[in-house]
Amino acid sequence: MTASVNGGREPAAPAPADCTAVPSVRVLEHGDLSTAARVLALAFADEPAKHALFGSEENASPPFADANTRTRFAEAVARGRLRAAARYAAVHVAEIDGALAGVAMWYPPGVQPAALPSSAIVPALLTPGTRVLTLIARVGGLLWRDRAALRRILAGRTAAAKQASRGRSWYLAVIGTDPSHRGRGVARRLLERTLERCDVEGLPAWLETTEEATAGLYERFGFQTIAAIDGGTVLPGLWVMRREPRRPRRTRSSHV
Repeated sequence: MTASVNGGREPAAPAPADCTAVPSVRVLEHGDLSTAARVLALAFADEPAKHALFGSEENASPPFADANTRTRFAEAVARGRLRAAARYAAVHVAEIDGALAGVAMWYPPGVQPAALPSSAIVPALLTPGTRVLTLIARVGGLLWRDRAALRRILAGRTAAAKQASRGRSWYLAVIGTDPSHRGRGVARRLLERTLERCDVEGLPAWLETTEEATAGLYERFGFQTIAAIDGGTVLPGLWVMRREPRRPRRTRSSHV
């Protein structure tokens, strides 16, 4: 599926009562790449698109030797995406008690999302335990069998993205939370970091997700669905959403 699908299944979930540490958000540093890539790999492990295209080790002739191999493959892809985006995007990480717990990748107005370079794809395919030919055959075969739906989804996505991104806008390409830190407000803090900036600057934001439940959670942050695109036999559906800026709170002037 598209590379701009969002994770972080519970952005608005309340923190457990016994968890008092508040996530802190900062800019991604070079030394964070490997850890951030693993967080994204774990965050998207159950994403519908990945299950549809990659299957699991229970499949006949699975493309990966085991679940760990699939995670390492996803880490390699995520690391490539982070490297490609770091020069142009605003990549933020959230920490709890010094542990990296979440990642968000935002593209500012006028900047197109970076394509995944071959320098990232090749290392991923060379991950030990990855059955490259099986993987290529599986993905290619599924896309071919679902080609009518693929054309419809891509056409719908193009039209919806054009509407959602109109004007100067921020694009949330990726957001993901380490499963061990879900429910502690990590995704909320990552979202608020840039949404507050959008409000101050008077700019909209938009995103895409393959999960209807996640789309409902984003609505709590002011996003509205521009288009809900039905999936195919294998491919999941797609929700394209846009958020208009909220008027920033004004402080009462002391002048008469």
